[in-house]
This record gives sequence, structure tokens and C-alpha cells, in this order.
Amino acid sequence: MAALVEVGSHAVLDAELAGCRTGEVTLVGRLPRSCSAGQLIMADREFQGVPLWRAFTATGADLLWRVPANRVLPVHKLFRDGSWLSDIHAGTDRAKRDPVRVRVLAYQLKDAGPAAAAGDYRLVTTLLDPRRYPARQLAAFYRERWEIQSVFAELKTHQRARRSSSAARHPTASSNRSGPISWSTTHCASSW
Repeated sequence: MAALVEVGSHAVLDAELAGCRTGEVTLVGRLPRSCSAGQLIMADREFQGVPLWRAFTATGADLLWRVPANRVLPVHKLFRDGSWLSDIHAGTDRAKRDPVRVRVLAYQLKDAGPAAAAGDYRLVTTLLDPRRYPARQLAAFYRERWEIQSVFAELKTHQRARRSSSAARHPTASSNRSGPISWSTTHCASSW
């Protein structure tokens, strides 16, 4: 399962479900359809490909994605807040002729709490202006990304507790989608 979840309300804006042979990156690649300007899309380090990055930015949404802390991201311009401009390239761009400009934030979490692991973090973003979008503020926003794990945990707990899905009562319903989608709709309504 891959989903776009609003941080504050836990509303599931869009979700993709598939069998175990379909990877999360494939599922996430279908989610730009629900993105638009004015949104900040946050993602963990599994979703770092340039084609996926471009698919999301083509919607007008801004991105704040984690990348592995050891990823080499050359400093093109260093800012006072410690962030810097760099370029990322698709794996197929061996000559490095088609860069994507990003701003890089590197920081450490010492007291990560129960939801996140402590350690070194490195984020890349489309928000290039450090005055308008200070590094500390973006790092704080990114920490909120862990709320999606709460949504997934609630979904899994709910699905385990209710073994009789709507698909069992309605043979025409898709057993892969009807339970989680109806739960997320109900969850969103009851969260207000």
C-alpha cells in the first residue's frame, strides 16, 4: 500500500493497493494524480528516483524527501542555515546533462521519540529559498511525516480486528480495495 495522507487530520487523500509482487515505488508512481500546487509532499528515502521526483513536481507540488545520509550531494551554494544547493541526476543520466536542482538539509535527531529513529538525516527539497523556508522549519515539518505510520498502524489494526470484510458480504466487491478504502473514508469522517 502507498498513500497520500494529510498530516494534521490523517485524511487519506489517495491510496494505491496491490499484491505483494508490486513494489511501493510502483504504487507511489500513481499518486501524482492527486497532487497540486500548494501541497508539500514528504517521502522517506525509498522514493528517491529522479523520474518519480519529476512526476510529482510536474503537478506543481513542492517536495521534501529524505535521501540516504551518505548520498553524495555536491555543494553548489552554501546558505547561512547550513543547507546548500545541489543537483540530483537520474541513474540513466550518466553524462549528468539533465540535472534537477534541489536544496539539501542535513541534520541529526538526538531525541527522536518513539516514532522515529535517532541519527543523521538528509533531506532534499524543491523549496530553494532559505529565507522563506528555513532549514529548521523544514526539518520540523519532515518529522511530522511519521504520522502516516500511525494511519497505517490504525488501518492494520482495524483490518485484523474485523476479519469479515465487505468483500465477504458482497462478492462483487474487490477484496483488495474495499476494506481499506471504506475504512479510510470512515476514519476520516470520524476524525473530524
